[in-house]
Amino acid sequence: MYETLKMMKSILNGKEGKVNEKELIKEYQEKLSPNILAYFYVNNFGLVLQISKKYPLLLSEDIASFCLQELDLSLQSYDLNCNNKFITYFAKRFKNLLRTKMEELNLQKNKANILCDEFSDNLITNLEIENTDLLLNEYKLNSEEKFHSKLILAGYTIKEIAKLYKITTRKVYYMNAKLRQKILKQIVNF
Repeated sequence: MYETLKMMKSILNGKEGKVNEKELIKEYQEKLSPNILAYFYVNNFGLVLQISKKYPLLLSEDIASFCLQELDLSLQSYDLNCNNKFITYFAKRFKNLLRTKMEELNLQKNKANILCDEFSDNLITNLEIENTDLLLNEYKLNSEEKFHSKLILAGYTIKEIAKLYKITTRKVYYMNAKLRQKILKQIVNF
């Protein structure tokens, strides 16, 4: 976000601060001037930081991009005849966008966790191979992956595996996903 701030400061020409806000918005709606967009970004950067602190899982680069996107849309759609301040209008839209992006991210993470759980629960039944050593050798797994697979096949839960490795359950989900990906690539190549 700070890199975007530096870039936006370099776009400013200094004339923007001498005109009132509604005139700037009107000019932006007519010309889509990048220096006006930069002016609003720079002048409202503190607010953007304050809002974005509530969404720590979003990357700062993404937040800067979402901010510019929403700032552009807000400037274009702001009704110059309304009594509400522009900053209130923008802040509400920006919060809604970040909330939506956060919900999408959480949904993706939940789907990944479900897929990992399904992989853990169904690995042996899907492949229908009795000799696990033979299975693991066929898929060119390294010793760590073989050990991890044997834990899964032995019926260890995600929590038990995490406790054994002394890592978080999220890391175990990640390991399962990587293992599943590797085995699926091998199956596709057969």
